[in-house]
Amino acid sequence: MKNKSHQELTKLVVTNGPSEFNTTIRLDLIKYSIEPDETNKQRIMENILNALTIPIEWLVNHTIRAKDLAIRCIWSAYEAKQNEDPNWVRYLGWALHYIADWSTPHHSPISRSNPVPAITGLGTLIGALLGGLAKSGEGLEEVLKGAAKGAFIGGGISGVASIVGLAIEHNAFEIECDNRWDVNSNLTIQRFNKLKNNFIPSKEIGIAFESFEGLMEDLRYECNNLRSDWISVSSDGEYSDYLGNIALVMNFACQMVMR
Repeated sequence: MKNKSHQELTKLVVTNGPSEFNTTIRLDLIKYSIEPDETNKQRIMENILNALTIPIEWLVNHTIRAKDLAIRCIWSAYEAKQNEDPNWVRYLGWALHYIADWSTPHHSPISRSNPVPAITGLGTLIGALLGGLAKSGEGLEEVLKGAAKGAFIGGGISGVASIVGLAIEHNAFEIECDNRWDVNSNLTIQRFNKLKNNFIPSKEIGIAFESFEGLMEDLRYECNNLRSDWISVSSDGEYSDYLGNIALVMNFACQMVMR
């Protein structure tokens, strides 16, 4: 998600959730909810060589590792608050960021919105077939070598093409997600307020973390089933339900830290 969605979701939670935050902490949480992205942008601007490595690290941390990083940040925030360390606010803000990123359909390798695995697999298969056919007049060993080379080339070409397509669709999703917020914010808040009291973590922190992992898996299951054009064709109610569900898990994380 882009900055607006991250910050608006955080604002919704810290303003309407049961956890009590003073004005300064609310503003800090909203600020820190976009810090992971802003830090990566700054590192790239400071050193152009970072552009060779940071995008890969950024991609991994905000997609397949997002749940683990959210858990780590919640734990760091919990411990810091117990020890009266003011950094708990920053850690919690980071956790809220990773929760939202985990819930973005294009961030999941098995989402219906992610064409990379299917297209790369198809390209590999076609490449192997063509490579093998090109050597069909030779011995079995040469046919297998041709198939392997074709698979490598086909998979590489189709993989790059599908990644470019994913990036374009991902950006379009995030832009439209931001654009629809203003129109649907009241509906999203209504869903959040209706269900927020159903999401209360256990007083036992270990059990609370187990419940949090389950909620995160529910979010990922939901986003995995969203089509690539969902953000454009979904109703206002469906959009608000999706954002509201993310906010409910963010609120659960806040309560874990504020216990």
